[in-house]
Amino acid sequence: DYVKKDSLEQKRKDPHYLDSVDRVRNKVKWADILLLGKSISQERKKRTYEWEPLLNAVSFYPGEGFVVDMPLEITQRVTDRKRHVLIPHLRYGFASERLYGWGTYKYFGGKKYLSTFSLSGGSRPFQYNPDNPVDPFVNSFYALRSEDNYLKIYAANYVRAAFSKGVGNGLILRGVLSYQERIPFDNATDFSWQKTNNKTYSPNFPNEVLTAPFQRHEALSFTVGLQYQPQTSYIEFPDRIVNIGSKWPLLNLQYTKGIPNLLGSNVDYDKWQAELQDEWNLRLFGTFNWKYKAGGFLNTSNAPIQDWQHFAGNRFNFSGDFLNTFQLPEYYQFSNTASLFNAVFAEYHLNGFLTNKLPFFNKLNWHLVTGARALWFNQQSYSEWNIGLENIFKILRIDMICGVLNGNRITPDWRIGTKINLSRKED
Repeated sequence: DYVKKDSLEQKRKDPHYLDSVDRVRNKVKWADILLLGKSISQERKKRTYEWEPLLNAVSFYPGEGFVVDMPLEITQRVTDRKRHVLIPHLRYGFASERLYGWGTYKYFGGKKYLSTFSLSGGSRPFQYNPDNPVDPFVNSFYALRSEDNYLKIYAANYVRAAFSKGVGNGLILRGVLSYQERIPFDNATDFSWQKTNNKTYSPNFPNEVLTAPFQRHEALSFTVGLQYQPQTSYIEFPDRIVNIGSKWPLLNLQYTKGIPNLLGSNVDYDKWQAELQDEWNLRLFGTFNWKYKAGGFLNTSNAPIQDWQHFAGNRFNFSGDFLNTFQLPEYYQFSNTASLFNAVFAEYHLNGFLTNKLPFFNKLNWHLVTGARALWFNQQSYSEWNIGLENIFKILRIDMICGVLNGNRITPDWRIGTKINLSRKED
């Protein structure tokens, strides 16, 4: 048996075999170009090239007009763990006539526990919320159809370095150093498929919390954090150790300092955040996921909106991540510099616990799902609750959401979601 396995392994390393594998994998189809994207491999060199589909590469945004956004991801594998990734990126807006260019280098390695390092820089647009809550493709449809633009962007010349280091016993250390020269810009076009009632695009800044664009400025910040999960289990291989999780909740702690009077930076703030999350397997009763977040600002001498604490809303009828996104509010409605905030997210997947016992539903294999989210800061409170069906045709879910803001009910709405990820990868 060992002789047979060894001969198979040698066959897999044969250059002619690797070339034949490449020829099969690297065939490009129209679906790859338009919808799926494509990865081209060179197995002999342990290298892959990956690009986005046109569905993600072309979009519309009033601040730039029609946009072509083209990253190319090049991965060089060294071992099963060690690899280098290079991502050159170009973006052009036809109405703004602006060309952006930036690049990202990523390293994955570590002799024992996983370590990562990344370095990025250039000129590019950023969403005001660094979690990028607004999907550019979906926003393009809403903007062109009804002049509803939720994507708020500023430009920046920037450099960013980040690292993470696993040290064992469930502990991971992280750090980020970031510099940005932040530049506001206005809408560059009022184009849409149809004009109704003299409607115009909203300004290109979060007008839920600002009345005018921010002033051009420079920002230098440093973030340190740690991730800890007690009683973490590992699998040990000859060349590495792999984290396979724990039954205990996952704790994340983070502190960020806005550094003034260095490299032209004029920001000055201190903020912290703690996050605790877990997934409970209830066996026949389904799964229950929850997350608790707390944090706030210790100093707000000069905290631009890009550095505020953001809680993403959602005005699309396509649902966001229910454990990170409030489904009814505006995108920046709850952005703040409060000294203390508390937020709770919970979601319960019944996984057929009830529907499998109901006639008709047990044949459809649709499952009930429900959840709730709540936020408190600066004497404000918001909560929402959803109930819906998932596993519809194995990929869809539909939810009805009800919300209460400062004790007042807000109009319920529905959201539809899918397991298919159409969003582009962020670099």
